Amino acid sequence: MFANVYAEGLAKGNMELMTHVKDEYVHYMETVVDFFEQRTLEVVGHDIPQILLMHSNRLNADLAGDLLTMLKRRGYRFITLDQALKGSRLPVTRELRRHERHLVDPSLVDDQSLPDKSEPQEPKWLKQEFDRIPKSE
Repeated sequence: MFANVYAEGLAKGNMELMTHVKDEYVHYMETVVDFFEQRTLEVVGHDIPQILLMHSNRLNADLAGDLLTMLKRRGYRFITLDQALKGSRLPVTRELRRHERHLVDPSLVDDQSLPDKSEPQEPKWLKQEFDRIPKSE
């Protein structure tokens, strides 16, 4: 949603909208990082290497430096994907919510469930702006 609203602002020359998105994006991403750090501790019981997926879009290009600064401030450093995946077959026997399946191999999951916790939600104003964008069919 952030990227689409930002692109819409760019396409229409709406600098106010673009600034609004930029002002909130890194903070929102930090809440998501914090959520998954805490959720990892609940699900796995210890920290594990995290994998950062950044979609190729103008917003991430424009704010990559800010995002990387935020991650560095939180103590992150970059390693290879092979290093991050090494030893990823964790002995977890819990059902994982749909956004948590990346924490373990789904074949290790049984039918016990974790408390329901949802990822941080995008701001309401952003959802409203996103819903205003014409969708192509």
